[in-house]
Amino acid sequence: MAINQVSARIEGDVYQGMYFWYQASSLFIENKKADYVIFEHDAASGVDDICVYYNPPGVLDAGRYSSADFYQVKYHVDNRDSYDSDNLIKPSFIKAKSSLLQHFYSAYLKLKDTCQWFRLYLISNWRWNSDDVLVKSIRECDYSLPPEFFSNSSRSVLGSIREKWREHLGINESIFKDFAERLRFGFNYFGRGHFQETLYDRLGCVGLMIPQADSRICPYNSLYQRFIMDRINKFTRTDLLKICKEEGLLLEDMPLRNYVSVIGIRSFMRFAERIEDETSRFVCVAENFNGRYIRDLSLWRTKVVPDVCRFLNNSELRRGENHLLLDCHSSLAFLAGYELDQKSGANVYPIQKGIKTVAWKPSGDRFLDGWKWKKEVIQLNSESSDIALAISVTHDIFDDVENYLTSHKVQVRSIVKLRPESNLGASSITGANHAVCLAELAMQEIVNNKSKLHGLTHIFAAAPNGLIFFLGRYRFALGIIQLYEFDFEGEQGRTYVPSFRLPFSH
Repeated sequence: MAINQVSARIEGDVYQGMYFWYQASSLFIENKKADYVIFEHDAASGVDDICVYYNPPGVLDAGRYSSADFYQVKYHVDNRDSYDSDNLIKPSFIKAKSSLLQHFYSAYLKLKDTCQWFRLYLISNWRWNSDDVLVKSIRECDYSLPPEFFSNSSRSVLGSIREKWREHLGINESIFKDFAERLRFGFNYFGRGHFQETLYDRLGCVGLMIPQADSRICPYNSLYQRFIMDRINKFTRTDLLKICKEEGLLLEDMPLRNYVSVIGIRSFMRFAERIEDETSRFVCVAENFNGRYIRDLSLWRTKVVPDVCRFLNNSELRRGENHLLLDCHSSLAFLAGYELDQKSGANVYPIQKGIKTVAWKPSGDRFLDGWKWKKEVIQLNSESSDIALAISVTHDIFDDVENYLTSHKVQVRSIVKLRPESNLGASSITGANHAVCLAELAMQEIVNNKSKLHGLTHIFAAAPNGLIFFLGRYRFALGIIQLYEFDFEGEQGRTYVPSFRLPFSH
């Protein structure tokens, strides 16, 4: 066999092994509800690469519970082709006697009498052909087919695809609907490099060792191959914990991580971001934005803030430890801290992404002397009761803030400019204690500079969301706050745009 073919085959096996570890590591996340994981599952032949069974009642799926998820993983070493609605019913597309859709239907027939509601996933790094009408309709949030696929007439574009698929399988409408409602199409999934990064983040979060970046050897790949050779393919949490311990893959503090819930807030999509897989529950308000820019400024008050507040108003956040993934605008990171303030009783710590993804959980140790702001206060209009706070951590925003205040004729008594003494940059804040220290000092600057005035504090920030979250937690010391977002995409002239004001009643 030519070297290219051998290489492609091995890369496919490695990718499947990574997908196994990604799903298997969910056994260590309490709220994932995973009971056991099986790879190459005979009972699901056709969609058998990775199978995840859940504890009763299962995981919520559009109003009903799914008892299990079955994944067929198609990894391709290049991007020479793509999927579309016709390819799914062509055996030649996968060089087989049956089509992919027939494979999935075969698995459905095997499983439907032994499982309650379940989902069948096709996962691939290939894209769905952008010219195919179905791609515009597949639900981004869960990869399912849209309701219109089932309800539109057979003369419609979606209806004609439905009928073509149904006739290809040779089944009646009710059986087809029961089958197709379980289909999930996860195309344009991670390439191997990005998926490895995501997998390693997950492993670290659940307390498993992350392989060295400069090593050619990955113990997880080797172990997966060992499982295959030993014909061990079913794992409960206890099974996997025992194996990982024997192989020296456990981090020392893993027992403390077993019952941490991970929740998330998403307001925009990042490349290769999969908050669905990284959290036990999350709120997504991305539909209100074009990229990072809000479709209409009024949506901050009418949709975005109410939706996020409802999500955070959950008594479970007051019970156990929770980690909060903030794939969102800094205004919403601030809002999360504001709603989960220090007096709320919430036990929540922000997850900070960077060179290493980690929950910023303060240890309570004494702050270091070097953890200070470099401060500059510019006095402007003495008759104004408002102040502006400009926080530069990742990069310098002072000129942008001054330009905004001038061009929009925002009258403030003073501008308080803060930058960390450790200098600017994504890694200028060393961890949770450092972030809490700077947040506390920023809060004190607001309090000191506002004195007894009752005006607004305009907050502009280029800083890690974890730091902004901690600042928001000083809710009762901050007074009235106006938050801003920077227009990175240039639709508003690459300047600041007001988002919303807190307390929300103002």
